[in-house]
Amino acid sequence: MEIDSGLVTGSFSKRALRILFEWMELHREELERNWAHARAREPLKPIEPLSRGNLMFLHINAVTYLGEYTLRLEFSDGSIREVDLSTELHGEVFEPLRDPAAFAQVRVNSETGTIEWPTKPIWPPSS
Repeated sequence: MEIDSGLVTGSFSKRALRILFEWMELHREELERNWAHARAREPLKPIEPLSRGNLMFLHINAVTYLGEYTLRLEFSDGSIREVDLSTELHGEVFEPLRDPAAFAQVRVNSETGTIEWPTKPIWPPSS
């Protein structure tokens, strides 16, 4: 999961995704500091786990494509953020999203509260 964009790669249960998003929001600054430590090959600092007392499942309620790989995300806590994903589309799995028309098809998955794209499978590669 990417801290800045909230982009998730891989498979998670709905519950795990919601807990992950909540924990990430509660500890964003600590995660960003640890990322800086990791890039500098310095020891990471422990981050408190999400306790049952502060479970608030943050999810995305709405997404708007703004152009040039930029999205406006509306979260369940009422916050709204604009994210530019132009520098985040690395690797073969994101190849289809480099096409602006495909990227513009972003939508909210109402079951997971995350964003997704209706892309065609890229594996196996077409010949």
